[in-house]
Amino acid sequence: MNVAAILERVGLVPTAPTSSEAVGTAPAVSVQRFPLVPTVPGKKCKDPAEPVKPSQLDRSESDEVRTLLRTLAERFGIDPAHVERIQLDELALWGVVVAESLPAYLQALEDNATRHAGLVPADDTAPILCAHCGPVWAHPSIAAVLPVVESWPRAAGCPWCFVRKTSGYLPRPPVKCEACISFQTSATNPAAGVGHCARGHGTPYPMQRHRCPDFQPSGATLSRLAPRTGC
Repeated sequence: MNVAAILERVGLVPTAPTSSEAVGTAPAVSVQRFPLVPTVPGKKCKDPAEPVKPSQLDRSESDEVRTLLRTLAERFGIDPAHVERIQLDELALWGVVVAESLPAYLQALEDNATRHAGLVPADDTAPILCAHCGPVWAHPSIAAVLPVVESWPRAAGCPWCFVRKTSGYLPRPPVKCEACISFQTSATNPAAGVGHCARGHGTPYPMQRHRCPDFQPSGATLSRLAPRTGC
């Protein structure tokens, strides 16, 4: 298949990718990894004198866009099944994405499907604390640009928020009860390190790591974060 011809027909002029000084930096990579759905310009122009809105792509052009995405998915080792599930009206949006950005959008599409399945994308190895989801895994480039409070990178929202809203399963980074504001030390034997959870999670071993959706770091004891090494 002539990918260059398809790119040209759907209004994408094939050009050789160029690297900027920002490529590889944490802010640049985080933008590539974070999109949940394609954010596209309002218009696509085949001819500067004839602006074409995404909704004006016909069925034939949409089929060509899907073919192009399928080819790119196979080239970059992404499951082509994700491309087949893209709705017809959404293909017009994909058709106006800059060609060089399509692989990143396809990777984001696969990562979102992985999260919906209750699994952690392979590259998401950094624990962060989302204001809505609690402790979750994220890409290291995202964690690198977040503000750190009490040793935790903090986020107002995260890629897992849409999974939580659909009552999906969220894999958690392991944490220690002793570092949580809900842990209450035993008044009778504080030296032993035992106690209980104010949120009703029982009386776990406070010095051992486990997974908890309600973990909130306390100011008294900082949590030592560990990167994910496996599922």
